[in-house]
Amino acid sequence: MWLDWIVFFWLAVQSDAVRAQLLVVTTWLLLLLANMASAQVLPKPQITSAQGKLAPDFTLKDQEGRPFRLASLRGKRVLLVFYRGYW
Repeated sequence: MWLDWIVFFWLAVQSDAVRAQLLVVTTWLLLLLANMASAQVLPKPQITSAQGKLAPDFTLKDQEGRPFRLASLRGKRVLLVFYRGYW
């Protein structure tokens, strides 16, 4: 929304000096927003590193309702993503 106002003032203002000031303010706002986004605090992982460690075997149902065991993929690279779906 604030970007709409900046564009509106940019088009409405005829003075080069005011446009230069508007450009400086816009640049500072964008830098401030970028800095706020990069300073985001991420949660710490619950375990320090699971790389190279075996995951515990478990059984879940696949899309057709058949049981699927994690052990059936032993020896392969596996990325586990747990998603709470509504199916």
